[in-house]
Amino acid sequence: MSSIPPHHIPKPEAHQVPWGKYMISLYVGQKGPQPLGTVVFSEIEQKARKKLAAYPGAFLYAGGSAGTCQTEHANEAYLRSLRIIPRMLKPTNTRSLGTTLFGIRYPSPMLIAPIGVQGTFYEDGELAPARAAGKLGVPFVCSTASTRSIEQVAKANDEFANVVLKEGGQVDLEKGAAWNLSLIGAQPEGGALASRWYQLYWPIHNEVTSSLLSRARASGYTTLVITLDTMSLGWRPHDLERSYLPFGLGVGIEIGRSDPVFMSLHNRQPPKEDYVPKFPYLPQDLLSRAMGLAGTPEEHAQAKEDAYLGQAWLAESNSGTYRSWEDLDFILDEWKGPVVLKGIQSVRDAEKAAEVLMKDGREGGIVVSNHGGRQVDGAIPSILALQRILASKKVQAARNPPPGSNQKKFHVLFDSGIRTGSDILKAVMLGADAVLLGRPYVYASILAGQAGVEQVIQHILADLDVTMGLAGWDSLDEVRGKGLAGVLATSAGKSFGVDDGEEEVLIKVD
Repeated sequence: MSSIPPHHIPKPEAHQVPWGKYMISLYVGQKGPQPLGTVVFSEIEQKARKKLAAYPGAFLYAGGSAGTCQTEHANEAYLRSLRIIPRMLKPTNTRSLGTTLFGIRYPSPMLIAPIGVQGTFYEDGELAPARAAGKLGVPFVCSTASTRSIEQVAKANDEFANVVLKEGGQVDLEKGAAWNLSLIGAQPEGGALASRWYQLYWPIHNEVTSSLLSRARASGYTTLVITLDTMSLGWRPHDLERSYLPFGLGVGIEIGRSDPVFMSLHNRQPPKEDYVPKFPYLPQDLLSRAMGLAGTPEEHAQAKEDAYLGQAWLAESNSGTYRSWEDLDFILDEWKGPVVLKGIQSVRDAEKAAEVLMKDGREGGIVVSNHGGRQVDGAIPSILALQRILASKKVQAARNPPPGSNQKKFHVLFDSGIRTGSDILKAVMLGADAVLLGRPYVYASILAGQAGVEQVIQHILADLDVTMGLAGWDSLDEVRGKGLAGVLATSAGKSFGVDDGEEEVLIKVD
């Protein structure tokens, strides 16, 4: 007879991935983390920088930030200032990172953030992280600035997403994917296995917008993410010094190049075969060919065409045309699924988003983000913006609709600064529904492609699972939002957790 008390007996959540076992596998395997050789973000970053040393513009396009990098540094500093208060004698023997977003129960709170022109970082571009995300059950957010088409990314996302079940019905992690939509009966029309969202850089022509959304819907993308903080490029000295803008030479425009409506505006047809930009990206070579100073006549014609289309797509999707709240009506009419606004940093904007997006029983939300510090130098740290937004009574009311109403929950996601599992836990403790991972997966892909991205996803989620258990919590649902009061109080210089009834979870320290 078991000597373990009943309340200590594990009751695993259905379809939950045992993320924490990754740490044990590293000790048992005696090889360390493979293929990156480390789980430390700064070391992965330096290895990626070294690998792209011959192409510094490429690395800095992902690793650099706006102006003096104040915002990027502030993102990380404020996260470090938030401190978890672990609780003891809590039976966290079976833990769940399960997270519900727009009615779908995912095995973790992580999404792969939309990052453009990945074909300048590594040969497979967006395909490597899309495959890794599909295999591990993490939603992939496809960027409008991709170096592969909407359809190519969707195909790659499903490529390794097949689940293999053991005789007892458990998922066989060694033979197939960790999770997919078929396990929970949530496959969208068209039968996509992996969960994917589409990120929109807002075109100036409504007919182009309609075409992109139609293609995304047909390819199994279920949620639309509209980036609001990049109507024009930020002030980025590292790019300005090198005149580094891949779009201008036709790289990072494959979603436009493959779009029939955009191409028809320029009296062209999409290519009959998938276009794959050459790697490595060598801007001076492409420029010389476009100007007719190098290469064969065919190479000159192709480079000239690429430059024309690149500048046309840049004018279409990053035109410098700033939009208004009223402009969202068109997209809300076009896209009937959940709509998420990315780049929200103001409390008033978050409240307005809840008002606009949640009408008539719609589903929607925001991503609290400052684009990783790449747009406005000296902006508010993203995690501080999250803290302020979640302190809003209007936002909280939208997140907790009255029982029996047709109103859906307003979702709040977090982006900009996630490097570790404890970073994710802090964001969830403040109340975030989920987080987007950016630079860590890009650097991992630079070093080792799909396998590198898989390692980063696994080791960050293992870190989260282990840290959550050590802090005294067995699920993210249990701790979500419980750290907000402590952070608000200690940010104001007040003591917290010393009086009865105050739950010690998270505080702010100087």
